[in-house]
Amino acid sequence: MNEEAAESSTLAFTVSADDANTRLDSYLAARISDWSRARLQRLIEDGDVLVHGRTAKASYKLRAGDEIEVELTPASSAEFTPEDIPIEIIYEDDDLIVVNKPASLVVHPAAGISSGTLANALAFHFHQLSTRGGAIRPGIVHRLDKDTSGLIVVAKTEAAHENLADQFRGREVFKSYVALVHGRVKHGVVGDAIYGGGRDKTVQDARLRARIGVLNRQFLHAEQLAFSHPRTREQMRFNAPLPKELAEFLGDLK
Repeated sequence: MNEEAAESSTLAFTVSADDANTRLDSYLAARISDWSRARLQRLIEDGDVLVHGRTAKASYKLRAGDEIEVELTPASSAEFTPEDIPIEIIYEDDDLIVVNKPASLVVHPAAGISSGTLANALAFHFHQLSTRGGAIRPGIVHRLDKDTSGLIVVAKTEAAHENLADQFRGREVFKSYVALVHGRVKHGVVGDAIYGGGRDKTVQDARLRARIGVLNRQFLHAEQLAFSHPRTREQMRFNAPLPKELAEFLGDLK
């Protein structure tokens, strides 16, 4: 692989049964030949390698079916600055924060995006956040897509981040989403420009098509999130009702 091309690439891999139990850094080193193993390990440490959408350690032993995303063009930490962006806090204590993310807000900087993200907002509003995800991902344990609204847990301490990441990796975190689909369930989420066949292209009803056109997001909301508190081990459960634009969209369909 050409390293110049790699500098502006996001790569995705699905782990086969033959590669199960392979270390994450070893797996990547075998597939990204122009990058040294040490450089890949730094990429992992900086949070630019995700397994099922979550950060992982270089020593993580892969499982068959693991989805790996590698961002080879991380935004420069020199470009990252805290920003006074309003965010809705559902819960906060000394270890963690639970945020209700609106649609259109990117979770953290990436290639071509250095500002206006949830991470920029968190850095402004909170002085203590974990750094395990790297300088441009303060406190970020997991992600939601830009056009998906709903609950995200953020770590304040390194210990909380480590524990929460382990819970996500072990599939111990409960997540519940609300989605609206058009037609049969195999169809895409309403308003999803990528997987839904376009914002409105698959909808025959002119009135509904027009309504989807102004929704300007996908109808996908992370409504519930439950996990064990990283320090007290208390079971925590949170709920975020549908945002106004989705609730109104449903009302218009009745």
